[in-house]
Amino acid sequence: MFVINETVKHIQNRTFNIGLDVIKETDSHTHLGLLCDVSLSNNAQIREASIKLRGTYMSIVKNGIQSKNINSIVLRTIYKSVVIPKALFGCETWNHCASSDMKHIETAHRFCVKHMQRFSKYTNTAFSYLTIDLVPVQLEIDYRKLLMFGQLCRLDASYLAKQIFVHRLGRFVNLDRQSRGFTPDMFRLLQKYELVQYLEVFCTTGVFPSKFSWERTLKSMIFHKWKSKSLESLMRGHSDIPVSNALGESGCSPVWQLAARNRRLHRVCGELLVCLGKVNSKPFPQKCKKCNLLVDNLAVTFSVCVL
Repeated sequence: MFVINETVKHIQNRTFNIGLDVIKETDSHTHLGLLCDVSLSNNAQIREASIKLRGTYMSIVKNGIQSKNINSIVLRTIYKSVVIPKALFGCETWNHCASSDMKHIETAHRFCVKHMQRFSKYTNTAFSYLTIDLVPVQLEIDYRKLLMFGQLCRLDASYLAKQIFVHRLGRFVNLDRQSRGFTPDMFRLLQKYELVQYLEVFCTTGVFPSKFSWERTLKSMIFHKWKSKSLESLMRGHSDIPVSNALGESGCSPVWQLAARNRRLHRVCGELLVCLGKVNSKPFPQKCKKCNLLVDNLAVTFSVCVL
């Protein structure tokens, strides 16, 4: 038995029965592979996803698929098609995620992205994403949520799920503004990515874009916008370095693509991107291997030692 949103914890013992069988009361249960608790919190699910994200990636790497042996584009393909779907299963139901919880999964995601390219943990995060054509995991979650929203809007009206969705959406639009739940979360995301006009058209006419049109719109408004802004930010921070030549706004870095075409250049291309990543990172003290003194990270990168 699962009692949800109980305001007062009952001290007395309660018993639930189905016929002669006693049903035990619990604080959490697993439904369709998703962990649910009595407070409808997403904390446990997000923390489990962060552990699964890093753990699945490392298990693949330890079985021989390493960045020093194969091109990072291949690792990126495996990560995108296997690791992320497994870790983010059911993320469409995550509502009102705490920033502290999202920090755990973002940290695990950044670790995997930098590890597959042999980057240092101090490498600029935006640079790491752009070179391998990935985005922060928060954007990936938002994308999957809005994809599910589009599927519900296109669902046939004979399905009970569509009827419940339309009923709750109608209540929300007619100023019954509940603060938590799937519908408020979708409305917040539509506002965030300037897509509210699609909801307005759906509410008035019942028309919604096709699957491929909606996917293309989401990728443009979520992924492409973020990549453009990140690239502009990197260019402003290092206007004297032609970093745009090594980044791929609409795909993986040309340097990784060159390494994929010529296997002998794999190591050289990787080291080149590592150096560019350190140049585009914030300065931090690092111990020099020659003089054993703390110097700037750029000095260590380019072997500029006073001795």
